[in-house]
Amino acid sequence: MILWESVVLGVHILGACIWVGGTFALGVVAAALGRSGPPGDARVAEQTVSVARALGWVMWPALGITIVTGGLNLSWWLPPGDWMATPQGHWLMAKLVVVGLVLVTAGSHSFLVGPRIRRLRGTGATTAELRGLRRWSAALGAVSAVSSAAVVFLAVAVGSF
Repeated sequence: MILWESVVLGVHILGACIWVGGTFALGVVAAALGRSGPPGDARVAEQTVSVARALGWVMWPALGITIVTGGLNLSWWLPPGDWMATPQGHWLMAKLVVVGLVLVTAGSHSFLVGPRIRRLRGTGATTAELRGLRRWSAALGAVSAVSSAAVVFLAVAVGSF
C-alpha cells in the first residue's frame, strides 16, 4: 500500500528535480546563446529571455510545490523532541538555510535584475550600466544554481540519519 506521505515525498523530489534540472538547463542554454553573437546583441538577449520565460513557467511552480511538500514532509518526518540536537536536525537546518539562499538569489535574478535589464535595454541605457547588471545577473544565477545543487546533497545528508 502506498502511503500518502510517500506520494507527497515523491512529488517533493520530482519538484526539486524539475527546479534543479531547469536551473542547469537554463544556465547551459544562456551560456550557449551568449556565445552565439556579439556582446550586447539584442537578438541573443531576446532569445535568452524567451527561453528563461518558457522554463520559468515550469520551474517556479515546481519550486512552489517543492516548498509546500517540504513543509508537509517536515510535519511528518521530523523526529519528536529536540530534533535540532540530532545530526539530522543539523543537516536539515543547513538545508533550510540554503533553500532560503536559493529563494533570494533566484527570486532576485528572475524578478528584480532580469526585468530591470529588459527595461533599461529598451531605454538606451549605457553599455556600462547594462554590462554591470548582466554581471550581477550572471552571479545571482550561478549562486542560485550552486545552491540548488547543494540542497540536493544536503537532502541526502538529512535522509542518511
